[in-house]
Amino acid sequence: MEIGLPKYTRNIVREFHSHIDSEIKKDEHNVLDFGAGTGALAQIWIDDYAIKPDCLEIDPELKLILKNKGFNVFSNLDEINKQYDFVYTSNV
Repeated sequence: MEIGLPKYTRNIVREFHSHIDSEIKKDEHNVLDFGAGTGALAQIWIDDYAIKPDCLEIDPELKLILKNKGFNVFSNLDEINKQYDFVYTSNV
C-alpha cells in the first residue's frame, strides 16, 4: 500500500466510484482492477463501497499477495470470461 498516502488512494477510488454510481444503476457491480499491484485500491472498494473487484496482475509475487487477501486474480485478459461494468487502472 502507498504508505503515507491514504487520502490519495481513497480519493482515486472515490472518483472512480462517482462514475460507476452515476452511469450504472444496479445493486451489484462487476469491477476489474487492471494492474492491481498489492490491492490497495481494490481494498478501498471493499471497505468503502462493499464492491469486491476482480484483479488483473502479471507479477507473480503481487498476484500471490492479492490471492492471500482473497481477491479473484487473473494473469492475463485471456483468462477472463465475463464482462465488467467498470474497469480501472491507476499507478500502473
